[in-house]
Amino acid sequence: MKEQAVNKIFKKIWNQSLGQVVVTSETAKSAGKTSGVTGSISQTISLSSHSSNSSSNYPILTLKALVLGMTAISATVWADTGFDNTDPSYIDLNKNSSDVDLDENPMPSFSTEVGFDNMAGGIFSSAVGSKNQAMHDSSNAIGYNNKASGHESSAVGSNNNAQTWGTVAIGNGNAAVEEYGVAMGAGNRASGFFSNALGRGNEASGMYSSASGNESTASGENSSAVGYINDASGENSSAMGANNTASGINSSAVGYNNEAAGEENNTAVGYNNTASGMFNSSAIGFSNEAKERNSSALGNSNSAAGYFSSAIGYNNNTSDYSSAVGYTNSATGAFSNAIGDSNTATTFGTSALGSGNTASGEYSSAMGNSNRAEGFWSSALGHANRTSGMYSSAVGNENNASGENSNALGHSNTATGAVSNAVGVSNEASGAASSAIGRSNIASGNASSAIGYKNDADSEYSSALGSFNKATGINSSALGRSNTASGNASSAVGRSNIASGNASSAVGYKNDADSEYSSALGSFNKATGINSSAVGYRNIASSSFSSVFGSNSRATAARATAIGHNSLADEVDTISVGRVGSEKRITNVADPKNDYDAANKRYVDDQILVLQRNFLVAPQSAMIQPASIGPAPIENEISRFTFAEFATADNASMRSVEGDAIDNNATSANNAAWQGEGEQSIAIGDGAEASGVQSISIGTGNKVTGDHSGAIGDPSVVSGDNSYSFGNDNTVLGDNTFVVGNNVNTSAENAVVLGNNSSSVSSDLDRDNTVSVGSASNQRQIINVADGTDEHDAVNVRQLQAEKTNAIETANAYTDTGIATLNNTFQSYEVETDRRFREVDERFDRQGAMSAAMLNMATSTSGLSGKNRIGIGAGFQGSEQAVSVGYQRVIHPNASVSVGGAFTKDETSGGVGLGYSW
Repeated sequence: MKEQAVNKIFKKIWNQSLGQVVVTSETAKSAGKTSGVTGSISQTISLSSHSSNSSSNYPILTLKALVLGMTAISATVWADTGFDNTDPSYIDLNKNSSDVDLDENPMPSFSTEVGFDNMAGGIFSSAVGSKNQAMHDSSNAIGYNNKASGHESSAVGSNNNAQTWGTVAIGNGNAAVEEYGVAMGAGNRASGFFSNALGRGNEASGMYSSASGNESTASGENSSAVGYINDASGENSSAMGANNTASGINSSAVGYNNEAAGEENNTAVGYNNTASGMFNSSAIGFSNEAKERNSSALGNSNSAAGYFSSAIGYNNNTSDYSSAVGYTNSATGAFSNAIGDSNTATTFGTSALGSGNTASGEYSSAMGNSNRAEGFWSSALGHANRTSGMYSSAVGNENNASGENSNALGHSNTATGAVSNAVGVSNEASGAASSAIGRSNIASGNASSAIGYKNDADSEYSSALGSFNKATGINSSALGRSNTASGNASSAVGRSNIASGNASSAVGYKNDADSEYSSALGSFNKATGINSSAVGYRNIASSSFSSVFGSNSRATAARATAIGHNSLADEVDTISVGRVGSEKRITNVADPKNDYDAANKRYVDDQILVLQRNFLVAPQSAMIQPASIGPAPIENEISRFTFAEFATADNASMRSVEGDAIDNNATSANNAAWQGEGEQSIAIGDGAEASGVQSISIGTGNKVTGDHSGAIGDPSVVSGDNSYSFGNDNTVLGDNTFVVGNNVNTSAENAVVLGNNSSSVSSDLDRDNTVSVGSASNQRQIINVADGTDEHDAVNVRQLQAEKTNAIETANAYTDTGIATLNNTFQSYEVETDRRFREVDERFDRQGAMSAAMLNMATSTSGLSGKNRIGIGAGFQGSEQAVSVGYQRVIHPNASVSVGGAFTKDETSGGVGLGYSW
């Protein structure tokens, strides 16, 4: 073989891996890119010997070390057009190729083989090292047992395989399978188009995927797996950290042992989190689960199992469209919310906010501490309240609203009736549409009301207002203090009154209305008869239709009336203004106008005087002029008296009213037409008798035997002294009795009986000292009675009604004042409750604003690479704003310490943190 001389040696270089010196010559150049030289082969190479003698292999081994060293130093050491064949030092094995090896294999143009058992099979290919293969154009295989079989592929290191166009495999045992794949490290495999596998044991099989770290897999298109044993199998997915799995499209699993497993857009960040919703689910923190589409679980051990649900904090659970925020909350109903500590929202549209609250009725709300909202659309706010009725509300402390549309507000109230209301302290409204307001009131009747303190409204439509009142009758009312209305439609107003009869009324102090339609007004009155009335002080109306007005009076007979002080009406259908031994006058009585009007004494005296004056007695003649008593005229005419005086003497001759003559021999003693036997008596008429002293008998058949008595009219009998009868068919047996009318029969003394068929009988006995204008079967009114002015005057209905109205208005004013006071109290309570809820809302807004500020502060520094990081964040919620400031120090490439705080105008919060990664 011929030998080729070498050029001048420029330098000697120590190769540490070979443990010997290698040299460079002056003819080597760097493809025109630099003036620096690395040198060419600087010693004589003999190509004719393949001896295994160690001394003959020494130059070849030295050449290998030099070539490897030059490859590591610069990629530009090789000439892009081969060695210059005009150079005297050029070894021409194959034009435009370089073979620095011991074999004699032919090579493609522009290829390079350097080392032992290498193969450069493509144009511009390079195989450098040992057992390397660069099999395609522009491929490179450098190191040991590498294979670059793809166009423009590179395999560098040991046992690497770059199989297709543009692939790169660098390190140990890496494989770049698909076009433009890159596998770097140890045991990595880039089998996807444009994929990257970096580290150890990683595989990037998806198109445009990246797997870096240790034993990670990126099999989805555009996926990334970074860290230790991560798996990104979904399209555009990312798995970063350790033992993470991102199997859904556009999913991300970051941290340790996280899984983003849904179809797409799922995120699992932190430790042991799972985002398995169909799409858009997020699980961030520690051991969280986001199981359904658009769900979010943030914090520690949270589970968002429903569509569009959110579980934030610790150990929270949610279902469809629900949110659970805080500690150990559960929002399992669709569209439900559980916020705070140990709250439960179990059905559709429920909300539980605070601590230990349960909202189990659809659309119900429980806010505060230990509240339970079990009814449909119900609300429980405060502490330990319960609402089990539909549309019910319980606000305050330990209230219970179990009736439909019921409300319990305050402390320990119970509203069990439908549409009932219990407001205040320890009230109970159990009747439908009932209301108990105040303290310790009970409204158990339907539509009943108990307002004040310890009132009881037991029956339908009953009302008890004030304190210690009881309304137990239907439609009854008890107002004031310690009143009892037990009769249906009864009323007890004032203090300590009892209305036990149906439609009865007791108004004032300690009155008792026991019978139906009875009324007792004033103090210590009793109305025990049906339709009876007792008005004033200590009166008793004990018989049916009886009435008492005054004080210490009694009406014991049916339809009797006692008026004044210490009066007694014990005869049926009588009016009494006194009693035996305590008689009284009725004064200021106006003159009568109608037949049955009451008459005063002056009027009666005047009529009697007119009657007397109409008798003209003369020796020759007499004429009775027309006279009248009241509206009834007396038109009897004595036409002519002749031959005698108007007297009862013997031998008197007279003419009768009809004009008949009386014989001269007629006397008043025997068979006389007129018998005026009494001293100074007058008897006029057929069969008229006047035997009493100063008695008068005018008319047909009248008989007057009483002294100072009189009878005017048709057959009447008057036997009592000082008694009179005006009218027909009357019988007057008692003294001092005055009768005007017809068919009157009385034995009463000191009585006045007025009107047709009137009577002074009561309880089958004639009653003395009475005035009667009718009978038991024929009552009459006394009308046009003026208002009484003295305490013993008669009163009219208008005056009585006015007094009754005044009493009722006084009671109503008392009640209105009490109700107004209660309304003011409840309005104050409502204002205070509204204020406290506004403060809670504002605090929620402040807490939310501080949380948002802290989050944005942390986010703003998350991508910075310096060792010292300062972040500032701002947060907004409602009308509240917050600012946060934080500082982070990277104390080690794998560890950091952070401190931060958030501030509002009223509150502050802060925290510290330690981060570690591997």
